[in-house]
Amino acid sequence: MKYSKSQGKRELLLAQKELVVKERDESLEASAHVILEEQNSYAKEDGELEPKIYILFVEGDNKEPDYFMCMQGKHAFSGLKIAYMLLANCAEYKGNLAQKMCGVVDETYRNKKVTIDKEAYSVFDIDDIFIVMDVDALHDEIAKGMKLESRATWIVSNPCFEIWLYYAFRNTPKEDFSCENFEDSKRSSRLKEELDSVHKGGIGCNKAFMNMKEAICNAKQHYRLDDDGVPDLYATGMHILADRIFCIIQSSLEERISKRQKEIEKFRRDNYE
Repeated sequence: MKYSKSQGKRELLLAQKELVVKERDESLEASAHVILEEQNSYAKEDGELEPKIYILFVEGDNKEPDYFMCMQGKHAFSGLKIAYMLLANCAEYKGNLAQKMCGVVDETYRNKKVTIDKEAYSVFDIDDIFIVMDVDALHDEIAKGMKLESRATWIVSNPCFEIWLYYAFRNTPKEDFSCENFEDSKRSSRLKEELDSVHKGGIGCNKAFMNMKEAICNAKQHYRLDDDGVPDLYATGMHILADRIFCIIQSSLEERISKRQKEIEKFRRDNYE
């Protein structure tokens, strides 16, 4: 589905949003005007409630996409638009991944748009950009990247994304895991192995997604940063992103339930009264 606005309203909206972008990033020219690609742009209908648009640049190519897919397609929630780009397996991003992901963010701001799955998003419509990474053996690389790129919100998990899935069901990582006894490069694989024992059969993304509120609470309790601003072992910044979307999802679900109840009541009136 394609969206468009009248030219006059579009110009007014862009003028307002250019001021906001100038405050976030002084490197952008205040007088710049963006001409959106009509065929592939994501804009909003007049009178339509504008969803929050979050763009995610993701390092992982396994659990992370499975988790974020819980908010896309037929599982999408009104008021929320999640678009993510997987970069881990792209040959051009091998080595110095954190710095190259910073480059993707910078390119987005320089081009004033990013295209994901053939859909273009203007930086003026995007509410936030997230960089999602695992510490693994990339501590120093991530610490450097955080200093280079402050416009994006960094979502870093130590040692890996699976610790976020773990917090959806349990809250005693130091008792359940022994990652501190291993070197950084082996901690991620060790946690995944032990997770299968801690939670029989591992933790599926769908089940973890349904326990988002508990995961947020547990993750916050263990969220500590080291002197470089990188999460300590068993800490994850996923609660930062989850906090932002939880209320939107909750509101969307309440709206669906209310609509369904009204449909049931109407059916009863039409057929039994």
